[in-house]
Amino acid sequence: MRDNQGGDTDGTATAAATGDWNYVNLSATAVSDSCVFTNCEFRYGGNNGSAGMLMISAATPRIENSYIYESQTAGIYIIGANPQVVGCRFADNYRALDIRGRATAPGITGNQIEPQDNTPVIIDARCVPDIVSNNTFTARLDGKLNAIQLWETTIGTSMTWPVPPPGFVYLYSTNDGYSNPRPIVIGGTGSPVLTLLPGTIVKLYEEACLQVGNTGAPGGLKANGVIFTSMRDNQGGDTDGTATAAATGDWNYVNLSATAVSDSCVFTNCEFRYGGNNGSAGMLMISAATPRIENSYIYESQTAGIYIIGANPQVVGCRFADNYRALDIRGRATAPGITGNQIEPQDNTPVIIDARCVPDIVSNNTFTARLDGKLNAIQLWGDDDRYVDDLAGTAAGLRVPLLHK
Repeated sequence: MRDNQGGDTDGTATAAATGDWNYVNLSATAVSDSCVFTNCEFRYGGNNGSAGMLMISAATPRIENSYIYESQTAGIYIIGANPQVVGCRFADNYRALDIRGRATAPGITGNQIEPQDNTPVIIDARCVPDIVSNNTFTARLDGKLNAIQLWETTIGTSMTWPVPPPGFVYLYSTNDGYSNPRPIVIGGTGSPVLTLLPGTIVKLYEEACLQVGNTGAPGGLKANGVIFTSMRDNQGGDTDGTATAAATGDWNYVNLSATAVSDSCVFTNCEFRYGGNNGSAGMLMISAATPRIENSYIYESQTAGIYIIGANPQVVGCRFADNYRALDIRGRATAPGITGNQIEPQDNTPVIIDARCVPDIVSNNTFTARLDGKLNAIQLWGDDDRYVDDLAGTAAGLRVPLLHK
């Protein structure tokens, strides 16, 4: 009403503002073929009581060549529907799009998503290929909040996420007060694999985590040249829009669960940093049989860089620095696949391992002692009645306490 285009409708000098009105709602009983908007403008809506200025739960309405701007909430909010949103322009909304409960979004294409007040979109993680590949994103010039933000979901079919647009990252944040892990799960009857491409940055925060495989639902995750890091890490942009620096434990973990498919779990030339939230045992947790992590950099975890329980991963040519510990290995008689790694000083003892793994871990990896002489030990897991002898020669400057309880 306060928009003076068409006249001073409210008879005051008050300017129009976001949230002046509520929404247009295409409800679940709207007839898709009878819901068509062409060359329209939607502006100054999205009152805080609404999820978006245009809300869609009908099956396939069509919005084309329209301009959606200045919404106090999402420009378009989509729940479960499959609309055609084609050739539209989004600007200066809280967000352009909020998409939930959709496995794909093929009808959202050819749109120009300009800078918004928050992250430009928040979408079901399964929609990433369609939304990122088929629409054009313009980054904010201040470098803040340039992220493709994701909703928690289960990815049940194989997909490849494209490299984010220039200046953008992927973001999964559970900054909602929950205290339990909140995973994006990759798993299903067809053993789906999520592939991440070189140059991709995935940022996470608080209880956010990636889980590969679930009960009765195997899956895989392949990443080459990918950074997994905190929302507060400014590499890739000031994603959280604050001056707060990244810190250990900012996010939870990547979990290769017991139902992860080993051959489909491969990480090459990756970085893992600022994870290991206190609710986790490690930033990268492995209970799958033989995943492969190679030539990667694992650092600044609040717990172990890599936590291994019963599994026999290949961890080759990696560098560990400034974690609580580099490795925590339990329930393994040997560890032949953990070789050629550089284990630099950590915040605690560099490793804590099943005592039976000492020959493999000590002989096949390089340890650097802390300069202050503290905590330089190969720490062991064991039972009180187990005597450990015949240990391999220890790394220079390190001692071996026999048992940890």
